[in-house]
Amino acid sequence: MRIRRNCMNRNKKQILVVTAQPNGLADWLAAVKDFDVTVANGHEAAIELCQQRSFHLAVIDHTDDSIDHRKLAALFPVLQDDMSITNYTGGTHGEVETRIRAFFEKKKMERLKRLLILDATGTNAEHLPPFSVN
Repeated sequence: MRIRRNCMNRNKKQILVVTAQPNGLADWLAAVKDFDVTVANGHEAAIELCQQRSFHLAVIDHTDDSIDHRKLAALFPVLQDDMSITNYTGGTHGEVETRIRAFFEKKKMERLKRLLILDATGTNAEHLPPFSVN
């Protein structure tokens, strides 16, 4: 288990990478600056980390046969219901970065959409009858 720079910086998204051999993730892990990345060297270490800390995203390396993907996919939602899971099936540094940024951008747009739906101030607000407790 290895913890990367800027550990527990609440301004950055917390990402858990589960891989025993970083393979294609190694280039991305070496260059990442905008996220706090924690690397778990196996599925048991990842489960322990999820019990200790909260993460926004888990990246599970599907190119590594020593990782029990099914176990993690079943346990992560139980341990942290707000953590999202994505799979790494291969790709370059740029592809990994683009995919993760797109994921967080999509989550941000979903939050904004929910906020706009809940926003009651509209053009029809002036024409509503006054609220009465009677």
